Amino acid sequence: MRRQAAGCALLALLSGCADLSDQEAEALYQRRFAHYKAGEMTALYDVMEPVAGAPTAPPLAQAARTSIAGDALSAARAYAQRNSSTAFLVWQGGQLQDQTYFMGTLRSTLLNALSLAKPLAVLAIGRAMALGTIASLDQKVGDFISEWRGTAKGAMTIDNLLHMQSGLQAQDFSMDPASVTNRVYLSPFHDRVLIQDYPLTDPPGTRFA
Repeated sequence: MRRQAAGCALLALLSGCADLSDQEAEALYQRRFAHYKAGEMTALYDVMEPVAGAPTAPPLAQAARTSIAGDALSAARAYAQRNSSTAFLVWQGGQLQDQTYFMGTLRSTLLNALSLAKPLAVLAIGRAMALGTIASLDQKVGDFISEWRGTAKGAMTIDNLLHMQSGLQAQDFSMDPASVTNRVYLSPFHDRVLIQDYPLTDPPGTRFA
């Protein structure tokens, strides 16, 4: 019997989850978990396609001469390298003042976007508010996730989410493949895990995580 998680029609565009049985989804999760545990972050993306940028996007402006004190820039670059950074870029005054890459990384190296999702989510919410789909930042998340209506989770607001004060359990990594903190990130049915299984540990709006 094949099952779909809530909202899987959208996720199908991203992960192909619509046609997965529970057994297939579990096998895919276990493969992703093995990559995650090994630190192979880009391997978590099962399907990758090149996406063309804007045809008129100009390249980043390079400063012919840096406006930052050389010793300060060198100290910051050394700090980044000591702390296992893969890239060090400094932008000031509308120009790229420095770009240095470490550990075999290049400008063209693929990486896991991770927290890039945060500013993209803000842009999407701003657009939704402009279109009237979201009434205000004070609107309850339960208005959009029907399973949460009338529950403690349903009390969280859009503003709580944007300020990382949802009250949901803080995201972490566990060596246990059964851990919900891994499944909410790596499962092809991660929306179902989030809605049905992910715990609320604090009242929404009371704790930053």
